[in-house]
Amino acid sequence: MQGLSASALLAFTRPNLSALLSSPAAKPQKVIVVGAGIAGLIAAFELMQSGHDVTLLEARTRPGGRIQTIRDEFSDGLYAEAGAYDFSDAYVVLQRYINLFNLRVDEAGAAEKSVSANDVFYLQGRRYVVERGSDPEWPYNLTPEERKLGVAGLWDKYLAAPIGQIKDPFSLDWPDSSARHIDRVTINEFLRKQGAVRLWSHFSG
Repeated sequence: MQGLSASALLAFTRPNLSALLSSPAAKPQKVIVVGAGIAGLIAAFELMQSGHDVTLLEARTRPGGRIQTIRDEFSDGLYAEAGAYDFSDAYVVLQRYINLFNLRVDEAGAAEKSVSANDVFYLQGRRYVVERGSDPEWPYNLTPEERKLGVAGLWDKYLAAPIGQIKDPFSLDWPDSSARHIDRVTINEFLRKQGAVRLWSHFSG
């Protein structure tokens, strides 16, 4: 990855949903959308809702892009998520389509409440099996403090605070100084400035 852009971190802000809604086309067109990932599917759907004649092209044998649920390799009723698997109320665009198509949503922790099983991690070419809710012995270059913090604690320590300083991208004075500062550095530089030197040394090679 060459840079950590402010736009990447702004995925955590709430977009102006009204700007994304379809409106009737004054002059319908024939449109080709390349790629049936989530962005392509939404683009094709909204264009069709506006009255355009849309053809959606996808090189793979399935739609969804990085969002994929694997079922065939498991026993009946078991599955694994190969891509995105959770979201929050901040995902207002996604929430719109969940409501529009009346999709069922499982609360966080629903699987853990109904299934008595261990947690499995695959890290650095090795499989780790630990008790549910526990962390493995992370095979990364972490300090004792970082190991104690865990994943959520590391996120809060190194990312949550600077992300919180970025203003709403739809405000008139955006990009602000915080966004410009983050946009000028790489992920490596950013985490090093936050003090995550040893943590990032593994990923930066």
